[in-house]
Amino acid sequence: MMEGVSEDVAPQWNTYQKTAPIVAKQMSKAFKVTTKEGPVEGKAGDYLCLGVENEMWPVDREIFEKTMRLIQKGVKRAKRG
Repeated sequence: MMEGVSEDVAPQWNTYQKTAPIVAKQMSKAFKVTTKEGPVEGKAGDYLCLGVENEMWPVDREIFEKTMRLIQKGVKRAKRG
């Protein structure tokens, strides 16, 4: 069991897959972005992601490259919605 999570609150794990592509770019310098949870810093080489509600968040390079695959290269960052 995970620390701080009661089994009666989360009795089983399920498998999910994201349903919408995201727009992201690899950053060449360290950066800071304001997320829904507050300011977060990213390192050079990390990815800056843009979600379906125009929210932004950093993702560690190693995690991003293990969990994402490129769909289309060279898209302009356009506001969504």
